[in-house]
Amino acid sequence: MEHTIVRISTGFLRGTIKEALNGKPFHSFQGIPFAQPPLGALRFKAPVPAKSWEGIRDAFSQASPHYGRELQPTITASGKMEFPILGCEDSLYLNVFTPALPHDQYELRPVIVFIHGGAYEGGGTQRYGPEVLLTEDVVLVTTSYRFGALGFLSLDDPELGVTGNAGMKDLVLALKWIQQNIKVFNGDPNNVTIYGESAGASSVHYLILSPTAKGLFHKAIMGSGAAFCYWALGQSDNGVKLAERLGCIGTTKEDILTFLQNLSPDEILKEQLNLTERAPSAPNLFAPVVENPCAPDAFLTENPIDLIVSGKYNHVPMIFGFNSDEGAIFSFAEVNPVAEENIVPSILKLKRGGEEHTAIAKKLRTFYLRDEPERTERGLLTENGKKLVSFTTFLRPVLQSTRLHSKNCEESVYLYRLSVSTKLGYLSKGKSKGVWHADDLGYFFHVPNAPKVQPGSLEDITRKRFVTLFINFVKTGNPNPRKISDLIPIKWEPVKNGEMKLLDIGKNLAMKIDPEEDSMLMWDEIFQSYDHSKHY
Repeated sequence: MEHTIVRISTGFLRGTIKEALNGKPFHSFQGIPFAQPPLGALRFKAPVPAKSWEGIRDAFSQASPHYGRELQPTITASGKMEFPILGCEDSLYLNVFTPALPHDQYELRPVIVFIHGGAYEGGGTQRYGPEVLLTEDVVLVTTSYRFGALGFLSLDDPELGVTGNAGMKDLVLALKWIQQNIKVFNGDPNNVTIYGESAGASSVHYLILSPTAKGLFHKAIMGSGAAFCYWALGQSDNGVKLAERLGCIGTTKEDILTFLQNLSPDEILKEQLNLTERAPSAPNLFAPVVENPCAPDAFLTENPIDLIVSGKYNHVPMIFGFNSDEGAIFSFAEVNPVAEENIVPSILKLKRGGEEHTAIAKKLRTFYLRDEPERTERGLLTENGKKLVSFTTFLRPVLQSTRLHSKNCEESVYLYRLSVSTKLGYLSKGKSKGVWHADDLGYFFHVPNAPKVQPGSLEDITRKRFVTLFINFVKTGNPNPRKISDLIPIKWEPVKNGEMKLLDIGKNLAMKIDPEEDSMLMWDEIFQSYDHSKHY
């Protein structure tokens, strides 16, 4: 195995040389600590920069993912979806993959920072191989962060240093590490694009909204997620709720913190999962929150909607996107995702089963299901059922975020829909005519069990289109190539002043205008009935 050695701010790293899908060699440095292990007294708190080490540190393999649920579900014989538990608390590491080092060719490359998804409950960097993106002349960084209670516990007490968002502060520290060290890997610290999928996309959106991330990135790509998604909004009193469930009642917040810091991660995770509702519209207990403004290390102190409407966010070129059949993943959900009690977004703050809640649920079911069955004979959701869950869970938040940013962002905002199903689909593997949630990842990363792609196939063409558009955006802030070609035969137009122009990535590329107009009008009517949430 051929090795390469670099020196970063904390010491020497020994990496390896690997091969991209096109045979091009690249340098791989994995398991690089960017923070001290968040253990003991550091549990639940903002991360602390990594310490220096003596000698040369091997960077041959990725560190264990953060302790939580695995992102990739396992389907049991009975058809139930299960997520294995894995990982550890000592998880704040990142990986850098680069086509060249300074002594090879000192030309700074654009940097892509990928933030994985997992509903703020699980996931990791292990499944996202760099072999696809490293066919391009870019530097790729994949980073971990804390999630679940270990990453988003809040006691809403600035003096204790536990006001929430530790997982988001992990990402900010990783971006600061990149600014300090990426030149060592031929990366350009002045041309950094953050790219996330699902919870990773909502994390990217939060980084856009946070003043603590200002200047740490220059472009943003968000696939199938936004800060407005119900599962991306946590609860600032979650620490007290968790402690009560674990038997710590009637004590001070300082006592609660000590109690929780002395528990094993197994005990915390088990009770966290017991507290988590599985309905598609249910709130997420452990996710980003609006922090107490008195907190010295606060990540977010204002409501996301207020920040966007006021224009007080990081103005960078943005891409928002979604897949045509996002809701298909809920066909295996633990509860009926289209039942009346489960489809009204929790952000409306309506009592489940109450008169208003029931009325909205009936309106949604009538609009989408149209008196048709909600499930097939095999027990899977029908096309209309999947569309209802897709809009509740992903599409409405993504489209609304795009629309609002397009009205005041000083940079271009683009929108896409992936509607072609191929064998590269990360979850569906092309076995469904629709494009499932997370299927887009198979076009950007070398994922487990990925099929061999034949030149000229639909898989090959779609991947080349997706990668070409994204890499152009990463390099320049504009996804369009300089010249029209058979691969990219049309211009991707940005969304401006709320006019929803969308690039449909199907078997062919096509520009659409307001493709989901009827659904958005119906949702607007629902949300505008409630003053506290009319902008969502």
